[in-house]
Amino acid sequence: MLLGLGAGMVFQGGELGASEGVVTVIVPGATQVGVTCGDTTTFQKGDAARILARPGACSLDVALSPVTFLKGDLEVSAPGEYRCVREEVTLRCVGPSTD
Repeated sequence: MLLGLGAGMVFQGGELGASEGVVTVIVPGATQVGVTCGDTTTFQKGDAARILARPGACSLDVALSPVTFLKGDLEVSAPGEYRCVREEVTLRCVGPSTD
C-alpha cells in the first residue's frame, strides 16, 4: 500500500504535458533576435533564434537596424517554428509550424 501511494505521489508531482523542445523564432528583416523563456535567454545574429523551451510565455527583443528595436511576447504552445512580424511598434507571432 505504501509503495502504491509513493508511486502515485511521484507521478502526480511531475509536470504532465510540459515537455521541453526546440523553439525557433523567425523575424523577417531582423539583424538580431533575442528570446527569453523562463530563466533561459538567447541572442542570435540574423533573423532567427533557437531556444530550448517549455510551453509558456516568452519575451522577444529584436533589432531591425542599429536604431530600431522592437519588443514582443510569444506564447509557446509546443516545439516548432514561430514566425513574428512587425505590427507598428510591437511584434505579432504565429505558430508553431512543424514544417
